[in-house]
Amino acid sequence: MTFEQFTEGGRDVVRAAEREARTLRHTRIGTEHLLLGVLSRPDEAGARALATLGVTLGEARAQVMRIVGLPDTPSPPELPLTPPARDALAGGLREAIELGATEVAGEHVLLALLRERDSIAVRVLRDAGIDARRLREAIAAAAAEYPRGGADAEVHAAPTPQDAAGAYALLGVLAAGGPAAELLRARGVDEAAVRALLGAPA
Repeated sequence: MTFEQFTEGGRDVVRAAEREARTLRHTRIGTEHLLLGVLSRPDEAGARALATLGVTLGEARAQVMRIVGLPDTPSPPELPLTPPARDALAGGLREAIELGATEVAGEHVLLALLRERDSIAVRVLRDAGIDARRLREAIAAAAAEYPRGGADAEVHAAPTPQDAAGAYALLGVLAAGGPAAELLRARGVDEAAVRALLGAPA
């Protein structure tokens, strides 16, 4: 899986998820590790939202250990993504586009994790007393407090050149067809959605 459409913070979440999986000696990167990856970025909206609801990295890691365990042997050299984790990362792009972005940040990964209702990540959140509606509201509040475009950015401002480049790259993937385009369409990302982001007629 490639991460060209991820912000640096979004990529950091994925890298942190792998580190968490290796620290816990697990053999795959699951939704639980992505959740820990989000929490490892305290400056990002996702982690700030979780903090306002009382979810900390240490407590979440301990809960993951209780659910999944701590094997005696180290992780293998290569750690594949579990299907739910892969779906969540792919779903992050849909969440980003729905919020008017063209790149996936940590909070978009967190929002996509909430859609994996039978995942370990959702179980960890549920055990902490967090429901999806409250968390979505907290993420929106955290993102609004420190918008990526700056405190004075307009909500409906025209896309920046970087945003436009990302959107046109998405249009190219959709036009080319193939597995990548099919995955985008399955996640609700089609030409109309991308053109709406650019402010162009569908």
